[in-house]
Amino acid sequence: MIGHPLEVAMKKPLKQVLDEEVLIPSGIEKDFYFVVPREEYPRVALYWSGQFVENMNEDWARQALLPSAWAVSTADALCRFYNRLCGYDGKPPLIRKETLDAALKPCRHPSDPLPSEESMKRDWFMLFGMGYGLWGEAGRMDRVFGHGGAGGSEALVDRDNELVVAYTTNIPRGCMELRDKLYEVVGMRWRYWNDNVSIQDLQMTTASGGNYGAGITSH
Repeated sequence: MIGHPLEVAMKKPLKQVLDEEVLIPSGIEKDFYFVVPREEYPRVALYWSGQFVENMNEDWARQALLPSAWAVSTADALCRFYNRLCGYDGKPPLIRKETLDAALKPCRHPSDPLPSEESMKRDWFMLFGMGYGLWGEAGRMDRVFGHGGAGGSEALVDRDNELVVAYTTNIPRGCMELRDKLYEVVGMRWRYWNDNVSIQDLQMTTASGGNYGAGITSH
Protein backbone atom coordinates (compact mmCIF):
# COMPACT_ATOMS: atom_id res chain seq x y z
CA MET A 1 0.00 0.00 0.00
CA ILE A 2 2.91 2.36 0.62
CA GLY A 3 4.50 1.69 -2.75
CA HIS A 4 2.51 4.17 -4.84
CA PRO A 5 2.66 7.05 -2.32
CA LEU A 6 6.43 6.52 -2.31
CA GLU A 7 6.49 6.80 -6.11
CA VAL A 8 4.51 10.03 -5.93
CA ALA A 9 6.73 11.51 -3.22
CA MET A 10 9.98 10.52 -4.95
CA LYS A 11 8.69 11.22 -8.50
CA LYS A 12 10.25 7.94 -9.65
CA PRO A 13 9.04 4.39 -10.38
CA LEU A 14 9.14 2.24 -7.25
CA LYS A 15 11.77 -0.13 -8.66
CA GLN A 16 14.08 2.82 -9.31
CA VAL A 17 13.54 4.10 -5.77
CA LEU A 18 14.35 0.71 -4.25
CA ASP A 19 17.37 0.21 -6.49
CA GLU A 20 18.83 3.67 -5.86
CA GLU A 21 17.98 4.05 -2.18
CA VAL A 22 18.41 0.50 -0.89
CA LEU A 23 19.94 -2.14 -3.14
CA ILE A 24 22.77 -0.26 -4.84
CA PRO A 25 23.96 1.56 -1.65
CA SER A 26 23.95 -1.84 0.08
CA GLY A 27 25.99 -3.39 -2.74
CA ILE A 28 23.43 -6.16 -3.20
CA GLU A 29 21.78 -5.21 -6.50
CA LYS A 30 23.11 -8.42 -8.12
CA ASP A 31 22.01 -10.69 -5.25
CA PHE A 32 18.68 -9.23 -4.06
CA TYR A 33 15.78 -8.66 -6.42
CA PHE A 34 12.28 -7.30 -6.05
CA VAL A 35 11.96 -7.88 -9.80
CA VAL A 36 14.15 -10.72 -11.05
CA PRO A 37 15.75 -10.12 -14.46
CA ARG A 38 14.77 -13.05 -16.66
CA GLU A 39 18.40 -13.67 -17.55
CA GLU A 40 18.99 -14.34 -13.83
CA TYR A 41 16.33 -17.09 -13.61
CA PRO A 42 18.94 -19.90 -13.87
CA ARG A 43 20.43 -18.64 -10.58
CA VAL A 44 17.11 -18.77 -8.73
CA ALA A 45 16.40 -21.96 -6.79
CA LEU A 46 12.96 -23.49 -7.34
CA TYR A 47 10.82 -23.51 -4.22
CA TRP A 48 9.37 -26.82 -3.09
CA SER A 49 6.65 -26.89 -0.45
CA GLY A 50 3.28 -28.03 -1.77
CA GLN A 51 1.91 -24.73 -0.42
CA PHE A 52 0.82 -21.43 -1.90
CA VAL A 53 4.35 -20.05 -1.70
CA GLU A 54 5.28 -22.23 -4.68
CA ASN A 55 3.82 -19.28 -6.59
CA MET A 56 7.29 -17.79 -6.15
CA ASN A 57 8.37 -20.06 -9.01
CA GLU A 58 5.96 -18.37 -11.41
CA ASP A 59 7.08 -15.72 -13.85
CA TRP A 60 4.39 -13.28 -12.70
CA ALA A 61 5.62 -13.51 -9.10
CA ARG A 62 9.25 -12.96 -10.06
CA GLN A 63 8.20 -9.93 -12.11
CA ALA A 64 5.75 -8.50 -9.54
CA LEU A 65 7.00 -5.44 -7.67
CA LEU A 66 5.68 -6.11 -4.18
CA PRO A 67 8.03 -4.80 -1.48
CA SER A 68 6.18 -6.94 1.09
CA ALA A 69 6.51 -10.25 -0.79
CA TRP A 70 8.20 -12.36 -3.51
CA ALA A 71 11.68 -10.92 -3.01
CA VAL A 72 14.54 -13.16 -4.16
CA SER A 73 17.82 -12.98 -2.26
CA THR A 74 20.88 -14.79 -1.01
CA ALA A 75 21.47 -15.07 2.74
CA ASP A 76 24.67 -13.06 2.32
CA ALA A 77 22.72 -10.22 0.67
CA LEU A 78 20.26 -10.15 3.56
CA CYS A 79 23.15 -9.77 6.00
CA ARG A 80 24.78 -7.07 3.91
CA PHE A 81 21.50 -5.14 3.79
CA TYR A 82 21.17 -5.13 7.57
CA ASN A 83 24.85 -4.22 7.96
CA ARG A 84 24.23 -1.19 5.73
CA LEU A 85 20.94 -0.33 7.41
CA CYS A 86 22.62 -0.20 10.79
CA GLY A 87 26.08 0.97 9.70
CA TYR A 88 27.81 -2.02 11.27
CA ASP A 89 30.33 -2.10 8.43
CA GLY A 90 31.86 1.20 9.54
CA LYS A 91 30.19 3.28 6.82
CA PRO A 92 27.35 5.77 7.32
CA PRO A 93 24.09 3.77 7.69
CA LEU A 94 21.38 3.78 5.05
CA ILE A 95 19.19 5.88 7.34
CA ARG A 96 19.90 7.94 10.44
CA LYS A 97 20.05 6.03 13.71
CA GLU A 98 17.23 8.25 15.03
CA THR A 99 15.04 7.17 12.12
CA LEU A 100 15.76 3.49 12.72
CA ASP A 101 15.11 3.90 16.46
CA ALA A 102 11.73 5.44 15.65
CA ALA A 103 10.89 2.59 13.26
CA LEU A 104 11.67 0.04 15.98
CA LYS A 105 9.27 1.40 18.57
CA PRO A 106 6.31 -0.93 19.24
CA CYS A 107 3.43 0.20 17.03
CA ARG A 108 0.00 -0.75 18.39
CA HIS A 109 -3.46 0.72 18.30
CA PRO A 110 -4.76 2.10 21.63
CA SER A 111 -7.41 -0.64 21.60
CA ASP A 112 -4.61 -3.24 21.59
CA PRO A 113 -2.34 -2.17 24.48
CA LEU A 114 0.93 -3.76 25.46
CA PRO A 115 0.83 -6.60 28.00
CA SER A 116 1.18 -5.64 31.64
CA GLU A 117 4.58 -4.53 32.93
CA GLU A 118 4.69 -7.56 35.25
CA SER A 119 4.06 -9.92 32.36
CA MET A 120 6.57 -8.14 30.17
CA LYS A 121 9.26 -8.66 32.82
CA ARG A 122 8.40 -12.34 33.13
CA ASP A 123 7.92 -13.18 29.46
CA TRP A 124 9.21 -12.03 26.12
CA PHE A 125 6.82 -10.82 23.47
CA MET A 126 6.98 -10.44 19.73
CA LEU A 127 5.63 -7.03 18.76
CA PHE A 128 5.83 -4.99 15.60
CA GLY A 129 7.46 -1.68 14.88
CA MET A 130 7.06 -0.03 11.51
CA GLY A 131 7.32 -3.25 9.52
CA TYR A 132 9.86 -5.12 11.63
CA GLY A 133 9.25 -7.78 14.22
CA LEU A 134 10.70 -6.80 17.62
CA TRP A 135 11.95 -9.06 20.39
CA GLY A 136 13.38 -8.25 23.79
CA GLU A 137 12.82 -7.53 27.44
CA ALA A 138 10.13 -5.05 28.50
CA GLY A 139 12.52 -2.11 28.49
CA ARG A 140 14.39 -3.16 25.32
CA MET A 141 11.78 -4.29 22.83
CA ASP A 142 14.07 -3.15 20.01
CA ARG A 143 17.09 -5.19 21.08
CA VAL A 144 16.51 -7.79 18.35
CA PHE A 145 14.61 -7.01 15.17
CA GLY A 146 14.04 -8.53 11.78
CA HIS A 147 11.51 -10.53 9.83
CA GLY A 148 10.86 -13.99 8.48
CA GLY A 149 9.55 -15.02 5.10
CA ALA A 150 6.55 -17.19 4.29
CA GLY A 151 8.91 -19.68 2.66
CA GLY A 152 10.95 -20.22 5.83
CA SER A 153 13.83 -17.77 5.32
CA GLU A 154 14.76 -15.28 8.01
CA ALA A 155 17.11 -12.45 8.96
CA LEU A 156 17.64 -10.97 12.43
CA VAL A 157 19.74 -8.22 13.99
CA ASP A 158 21.09 -8.27 17.55
CA ARG A 159 21.70 -4.59 18.21
CA ASP A 160 23.60 -5.06 21.47
CA ASN A 161 26.23 -7.23 19.81
CA GLU A 162 26.00 -5.66 16.32
CA LEU A 163 25.36 -9.14 15.00
CA VAL A 164 23.35 -10.08 11.91
CA VAL A 165 22.21 -13.63 11.16
CA ALA A 166 20.28 -14.75 8.07
CA TYR A 167 19.43 -17.85 6.09
CA THR A 168 17.44 -18.70 3.00
CA THR A 169 15.84 -21.97 2.01
CA ASN A 170 13.84 -23.39 -0.88
CA ILE A 171 12.47 -26.31 1.15
CA PRO A 172 10.66 -25.31 4.38
CA ARG A 173 10.94 -28.77 5.99
CA GLY A 174 12.90 -28.41 9.22
CA CYS A 175 13.06 -24.61 9.08
CA MET A 176 11.50 -24.27 12.55
CA GLU A 177 14.36 -26.21 14.14
CA LEU A 178 16.88 -24.06 12.29
CA ARG A 179 15.05 -20.90 13.33
CA ASP A 180 15.26 -21.98 16.97
CA LYS A 181 19.04 -22.25 16.66
CA LEU A 182 19.24 -18.76 15.16
CA TYR A 183 17.17 -17.44 18.04
CA GLU A 184 19.67 -18.94 20.47
CA VAL A 185 22.49 -17.07 18.70
CA VAL A 186 20.82 -13.67 19.19
CA GLY A 187 19.43 -14.51 22.65
CA MET A 188 15.77 -14.84 21.71
CA ARG A 189 13.78 -17.20 23.89
CA TRP A 190 10.91 -17.84 21.53
CA ARG A 191 8.67 -16.29 18.97
CA TYR A 192 4.99 -16.34 18.07
CA TRP A 193 5.22 -17.46 14.48
CA ASN A 194 4.37 -21.14 14.77
CA ASP A 195 1.98 -22.59 12.23
CA ASN A 196 -0.13 -24.38 14.82
CA VAL A 197 -0.43 -21.53 17.33
CA SER A 198 -2.71 -18.50 17.13
CA ILE A 199 -0.82 -15.29 17.92
CA GLN A 200 -3.78 -13.95 19.87
CA ASP A 201 -4.24 -17.18 21.86
CA LEU A 202 -0.54 -17.35 22.65
CA GLN A 203 -0.43 -13.74 23.80
CA MET A 204 -3.38 -14.29 26.12
CA THR A 205 -1.93 -17.55 27.45
CA THR A 206 1.46 -15.97 28.11
CA ALA A 207 0.00 -12.85 29.66
CA SER A 208 -2.09 -14.96 32.03
CA GLY A 209 0.92 -16.96 33.22
CA GLY A 210 0.86 -19.93 30.85
CA ASN A 211 3.95 -22.00 30.15
CA TYR A 212 4.72 -20.71 26.67
CA GLY A 213 8.11 -19.07 26.39
CA ALA A 214 9.88 -21.28 28.92
CA GLY A 215 12.81 -21.64 26.55
CA ILE A 216 13.85 -22.41 23.01
CA THR A 217 11.39 -24.88 21.54
CA SER A 218 11.39 -27.25 18.62
CA HIS A 219 8.47 -27.58 16.24
